[in-house]
Order: sequence, then C-alpha cells, then structure tokens
Amino acid sequence: MPRTPVVLLAHVPHRSAAAAFEAAVRQAAFRRARLVIINATKGESLDDPQFAPYDQLRDLVERAREAGVAAEAEQPVGPEIETMILNRARTLPVEIIVLGTRRRSTVGKLFLGSTAQRVLMEAECEVLLVKGRSKGKSSRPTSSIRAGTASRGTL
Repeated sequence: MPRTPVVLLAHVPHRSAAAAFEAAVRQAAFRRARLVIINATKGESLDDPQFAPYDQLRDLVERAREAGVAAEAEQPVGPEIETMILNRARTLPVEIIVLGTRRRSTVGKLFLGSTAQRVLMEAECEVLLVKGRSKGKSSRPTSSIRAGTASRGTL
C-alpha cells in the first residue's frame, strides 16, 4: 500500500513564517499530502527565539486541518537544524520541503551559514523557499528546485 505523500514545513517563528505556512498548506492540498511541521532547535538556550511555543504549533496544525489538510507538528532538538530537517525528509515520503527565508547580510551568511541554502543543496526532493511579506505585497515563492533542476511549477 503506498504511503501518503508529505509536505514538510521547516517552521521558524519569524516574519516569513506565515507566508511559508500558507504556501505549505497550498502545496499539501494540491498534492493531497499530509503536512508535517518541523520546528527544530539546537537546545542551546531556554529562551530560543527559533523554538515556537506549543500553542503556536497547535494553532498551525488546527488551521491546516480547517483547510482540509491532515497535519502534525514535531519539535526535535539536535546539534544541526539542517541535518534534522534533511533526516526527517529522508524518513518520510516527502515530496517537497517548504522553508521561509529572511534577508541576511553577506557577512552574516558567511559566519552563520544558511539553513535554507544547505537544505536546498542537499535535499533529495523539491524545495520551496518563501519570502516574507513586505508592506502591501503578497508572498511569492522564491524558488522551487528538484534535485538541481527547475521544477514543473509551484502554486
């Protein structure tokens, strides 16, 4: 029996989170897939701004279900966020990983690395990067890549 396909949303509570969530729900509905929301943290601090409160994740799951999409949330803790996302994508029948992006300086990317860049380069499935909304503008995917080639399109 075939497994239900999965859309994996790498959720971080920052400005692009809402746009990434909306794109992930649209992708899951289009693909008739289950939505798995992963909010990973390194666990280095009791007050980690990357770690979403339980109520926030519960609300996202509920909103997805209200849109007709089966959803669940996970909060793994480990040394590398990118590795946790990529490993989860390998253990599930993930068709696409959705990530929100944020503007960072060139120096910031050099010293801190980029979760989105590593996931984009190493994922074995499609990756959809979503920019946060600017004032008065709607969000649009910034790229959809499948194993190094352009995908057939995005919603």
